[in-house]
Amino acid sequence: MSTQPRFAFLSSDGILHLHDEEHAKQHGKYVPTSLTDDESGYPVIEGQGVVFYAREGKAYVKGNKADGKLITTPPALQSLQQNFCN
Repeated sequence: MSTQPRFAFLSSDGILHLHDEEHAKQHGKYVPTSLTDDESGYPVIEGQGVVFYAREGKAYVKGNKADGKLITTPPALQSLQQNFCN
């Protein structure tokens, strides 16, 4: 988990990632966020890394859509989704 300011962006497959600004701007549109990220760059919600497919509006813990557990999309991710999918 990083203590540096984080910026959200979507990968080419629509998955939300958090990184430093320099890395995030290499992916096109990015926005600042107060969320923290895990070692893979996924947002941490309630202590767990979450793989969030922004275009689909679906969030998974303990894996991705192939093997993770689908959860209700947290409000913090819904808010970020609006920045990328409107």
